Amino acid sequence: MTKLSKDAMKEAVKSGRGRVIDRQNKIKYKGQVSYKGKILKFKGYKNMDTGEIENAHPVLEWRDN
Repeated sequence: MTKLSKDAMKEAVKSGRGRVIDRQNKIKYKGQVSYKGKILKFKGYKNMDTGEIENAHPVLEWRDN
């Protein structure tokens, strides 16, 4: 699961699916990866100061917010 979440965040950055959250100084990313013929979706947060992905987890669907 860890590798899938990292791959999904790389895909999200490459695809430009990120949104700045100013009040938290983070960028929220929505990434996806293929696994056994299925598309798995992930959401993750990147710290704008350090450039690190601090958290990434699978989701059933992405929401607009």
